[in-house]
Amino acid sequence: MLPMPLPQPAFAPFRPTPGHRHRFLYSNWMLAFVGAFVFIGATVWASLVARNAILQQDAEVKALEWGEHFMARFDDLERVLFGELSHLRTLRSPREPELTGGIFQYKIFDIDGNLRLSSDKAVWQQMHVYSGGASPVAAAVARTGRQVVSTRFGDGISRPQLYATAYFPLVKSYGIIGAGEVYIDHTERAKLLDGILIKAGTALMALTTIAFLVPLLFAAWEARGRRDTMRQLRHIAAHDELTGLRNRTAFLESTENLIARGSAFSLHLVDLDRFKDVNDTYGHPLGDELLRQVAGRLTDIAGPDMILARLGGDEFAVLQPADRTGSAGSGQLARRIVASLCMPFALGPVEVSIGASIGTSLCPRDGTSRERLLMAADLALYAAKRAGRGRSVEFVPEIEQEYRDRIALETRLRQAVENEDFELFYQPLYATDGVRLRAFEALLRMRACDGSIIAPAVFIPIAEELRLIDRVGRWVMREACRTATLWPDELCVAVNLSPLQFLGGGLAETVRAVLAETGLDPRRLELEMTESVLLEKPEEILLQLHSIKAMGVSIALDDFGTGYSSLSYLWRFPFDTLKVDGSFMAGLSDPHSRSREVLDTIIALGRVLNLHITAEGVETREQIEILQTLRCDFVQGYLLGRPVASTEVAAVILNAMRPHWGGQPAIERLSA
Repeated sequence: MLPMPLPQPAFAPFRPTPGHRHRFLYSNWMLAFVGAFVFIGATVWASLVARNAILQQDAEVKALEWGEHFMARFDDLERVLFGELSHLRTLRSPREPELTGGIFQYKIFDIDGNLRLSSDKAVWQQMHVYSGGASPVAAAVARTGRQVVSTRFGDGISRPQLYATAYFPLVKSYGIIGAGEVYIDHTERAKLLDGILIKAGTALMALTTIAFLVPLLFAAWEARGRRDTMRQLRHIAAHDELTGLRNRTAFLESTENLIARGSAFSLHLVDLDRFKDVNDTYGHPLGDELLRQVAGRLTDIAGPDMILARLGGDEFAVLQPADRTGSAGSGQLARRIVASLCMPFALGPVEVSIGASIGTSLCPRDGTSRERLLMAADLALYAAKRAGRGRSVEFVPEIEQEYRDRIALETRLRQAVENEDFELFYQPLYATDGVRLRAFEALLRMRACDGSIIAPAVFIPIAEELRLIDRVGRWVMREACRTATLWPDELCVAVNLSPLQFLGGGLAETVRAVLAETGLDPRRLELEMTESVLLEKPEEILLQLHSIKAMGVSIALDDFGTGYSSLSYLWRFPFDTLKVDGSFMAGLSDPHSRSREVLDTIIALGRVLNLHITAEGVETREQIEILQTLRCDFVQGYLLGRPVASTEVAAVILNAMRPHWGGQPAIERLSA
């Protein structure tokens, strides 16, 4: 039953995405800009207000001081204001610079606001006495005693560019006798104040700009750093750290994108053949350098429109867009990659050669989904490795059927191992005269689900690949020894060993345990091994063989003459028997073949080394007669007996023990 989904909360906390964060920063910056402009505008407005206030205050002070000075200088001012005089007789011109500076015109009004005296725009040149021209402002000032000041702009010719009009009361000890009006030029004063305010404002704006720009620049620097970090994180998330190629996740996304766009392309899976040997021999640093060089060669071969990736370990992948050559183009690229990766690699002080195998699938021919294309390429890669590595294979439907058959066989093999559902057949081995039965060789068989027999050459390699061969070999040895205890004491049983049974180092203990369990005399057990066993870790295998030999078990070198066939093995390893491969038998009757001379040499070598010689694959009377002539010790083959089930072994034994009759030659008797 599928697990129930967890209940989701009614709401989830907000987690800003990169887009949200960018909009958030943009909004903050805009608010900061607006705030800065508002602050600067307010500062300018406040400066203008302050300047105008200063100018107005200056005008008020100057007007009062000038009025007091003016009244002190004119003795007849009261009589003029009261209308008693039509002109000033005692005029003492007020020319003190500290009082007259900046005043370019003045007027004197009586208490009712009537104009009585005016400088007539020429302050110290000519004055006139008027008897009319009332001013409500002057009348109000004379009545209230309050000053009135206003600032105005002039044309710069008849009036200054900036001037103030100040009304002030004329006061005597007994009260207000009138009002005065002066026109004060503020142009220079305003320029001075403006200069001061500009400098202060500039400094303030500079400080404000610095105060604003420093956080802004820091925020921009931080945002740029964050963008760079995110860019680096995205690159790291999508690329392999060691080689710089795309990683598996990015490769799968690229494959999905190509499929979604309906693109036709080839998918190549590249697997290095002997990378583990390099890693184990020279260490991981050189192994990493090898992977980088492989990535470099792939980059050199691939075009700019191809996508390269390291999927993990020593497995790479290439996405190749389809061109006009179609399948031929993908095959050509795969062959170029294989040829390039088969060339030696220089890894510092050493030079290594590895090679590569490639499996290729085509979209849409082999599938239109990522999973299907990867499976097809992987099956093709598996087929390339089974075919001997160092090659490229393009997916075809037959490969998938072979794979399905392989999976079915693996499943059946695992069941057989788990349930010990195997069978042993026994092939007799005779002395060369064809009469004296010496031993039986135990041959493993496994039945398919339909009851047919599966040959060992089919399932034994799979058992080795699946690391099941130790369990299979232990069962064969135990079953063969148990069956041999039912035979006459002079008959031996031969059991074949897989090279992988030596790798764990526990073969001698297995043999000892089986002999103790079954009670078979060790001298009746013969273990057969091929020359391929000796190619890997020969010293360790030699120690194991000596331990087995010390128990009294015989050791035979099987299929001699077809493998490496190093003669040094014959006197270094404790062999008792050489079993000559059956391929030599086919050429014994051919006068142009040198099989007889080679076989004669092998037998002679065995005599020198005190080894028994057994010839396999004997199928004709002529072959056995030649072997008799060459004094071969034992023979085995279909002429003398095919493999039989354990239930039929007794009949073979009884037939071999029947007495000779009529002096008939043994060879004729066997072939009768």
